[in-house]
Amino acid sequence: MLKRVPDLAAGRFPQLLVWIALAEAQELVVLRGVTREVVDYTLLAKLSVDISARYKECMKIASMLLTYSTSITAERVRLYCAYKEPYYQAMSTYFQGAACMQKEDARNCVQAVANLKKASVLFEAVGPLEKRYEGKMAADKEEKERVTLLSTVFLRSQQIISRDLDIVTHRNDSVYYEPIPEPEAVCNALSLVKPTKLPAVTTSDLWRDGEVANCLKPTAVVASDATTENQQQGNSRPREGCCSSCIIC
Repeated sequence: MLKRVPDLAAGRFPQLLVWIALAEAQELVVLRGVTREVVDYTLLAKLSVDISARYKECMKIASMLLTYSTSITAERVRLYCAYKEPYYQAMSTYFQGAACMQKEDARNCVQAVANLKKASVLFEAVGPLEKRYEGKMAADKEEKERVTLLSTVFLRSQQIISRDLDIVTHRNDSVYYEPIPEPEAVCNALSLVKPTKLPAVTTSDLWRDGEVANCLKPTAVVASDATTENQQQGNSRPREGCCSSCIIC
């Protein structure tokens, strides 16, 4: 039966949803981390690298493996993953810079400047991707609230990076006068989420019945015939289905 539904063929779309769900679960871990009283920026940088890698894998599946790759849903997924992957690369670099800011000495101050400059450049590249995804979602009235939230979060992230870069740049220019080094290398990824296997669900044998599969196929009906048939059915008892496995009331 799943072969007749392109979105579900070979289980590729459900598998993609699993990957996206795990990436978004890790995003919630980061959200909890940044709202804590004491923020561990080094940990958040590692988590963000993992999120970026997860969205990269989602992008690969959405672009290459889905048989429905020309559908509207597939395009949305591709644009979403294309935006999220570099976004979390930039956020990871920002968190590395924020970790250096906390140490408040000359070496870490200039390292924070280097990291935050890199994060700012990465964010500039993310901007067009965010706008493309936002534009696609804006066409759907039901997604209006989501689009507004997406735009707000992106703008706020950009403002925070710019603010912190100004702080450490001013600190170095007025206190330390140290040369700016190269940005730190990308840190190792760390994951705090894992998939949970759900219990198996028993399906009805009807879904594997050939006659049921046939009666689910649409049949062309001439409009005049359909009108006559509906009038007759209105004055008669419920008719039987098209096969022994189904009853149409």
